[in-house]
Amino acid sequence: MDGLSAMGVEVGLLCLDHPGEPSASWTSRSIPVRPTGFAKAIGWRLSLAAARRADQFALYRSPRLQLELQQTIDDLRPDVVDFQHSFMWVPTKSASVLSLIDVHSHRLARGGTFSRVQIERARSMERTAILSAPRTVTLSELDRTRALELVPERSDILTVPLGVSVGAVKRRMSQPPKVQCIGYVGAFDYEPNVEAAKILLDQWPGISRDLGIRKLVLAGRAAAQHFRPAPGVEIRSDVPDMYEVMHELDILVVPLVSGGGVRVKIIEAFALGVPVVSTKLGIEGLNADDGKHAIIVPSAEEVPAGLARAADSMVRNRLSVAAHAHWEAGFSAGSMAARMLDIYREVV
Repeated sequence: MDGLSAMGVEVGLLCLDHPGEPSASWTSRSIPVRPTGFAKAIGWRLSLAAARRADQFALYRSPRLQLELQQTIDDLRPDVVDFQHSFMWVPTKSASVLSLIDVHSHRLARGGTFSRVQIERARSMERTAILSAPRTVTLSELDRTRALELVPERSDILTVPLGVSVGAVKRRMSQPPKVQCIGYVGAFDYEPNVEAAKILLDQWPGISRDLGIRKLVLAGRAAAQHFRPAPGVEIRSDVPDMYEVMHELDILVVPLVSGGGVRVKIIEAFALGVPVVSTKLGIEGLNADDGKHAIIVPSAEEVPAGLARAADSMVRNRLSVAAHAHWEAGFSAGSMAARMLDIYREVV
């Protein structure tokens, strides 16, 4: 959004229930999701819990919310609307683009804990959105392939790699001789991140003992709601500057075993020169090679072995240099903004 603003585009963020992060270059507007009043809120929670048994995205698909979203967009009358996620899609009078941050039906089917009804509802939701949108964009070729499996008739689906800007934050130019601090960052109101952090916490005593690493940091939104400090473990919740945390890490660890989409935290680490050890699932969609851009392990159980591979500072220096070049070539915010502006102009 900042990249588009820098190109002279007036940008606004329309979000549900919580305001967007403040910016000098774009505006933010929020639509309330939860009803006010104790009795109404209790009834709403009960009905939502029941609806989610059949539709994982019932919160966003309620007729009341969709109508309010549609009316708000029509009142604003933007030249183009970029819908982030298929569950946000509503018909509007404005030109529009659907950005598939994740192919949710594939994630639900892979997770193994969702019912066939929930998976089919998600597939139907995604098919409707992709077929209705003038243009659909995915953030990786992998997700484009998954989207085409859902809607093979829409061969015009495009891929625009996710762009990340780290602003004026300096890239780390060299790695310390010994790994002292590792960490995992993310939004811990997202269940796959909680699951991954719990795995890392279970592995921590062995990692600390066998590899001599002194500190594990878990940082991000709502971290303190799920975890407590332990020997060698720091919990940092709702930190004001995640890049400062990333710069403290000798290695970013991403032990994800569920979830989907492209991991912004890994692209940020690439940009900042922080070496990454990740599961194959965690780094999917980034076209990263094991041993070149990151240490990639087949499963979360192999994370300690991956950390052992990254113990040598020369290995980490090579990873850092190659990963930063990988970010510059395909994952900068400026290149994404320019490509998306071309698509917006096309649909307008």
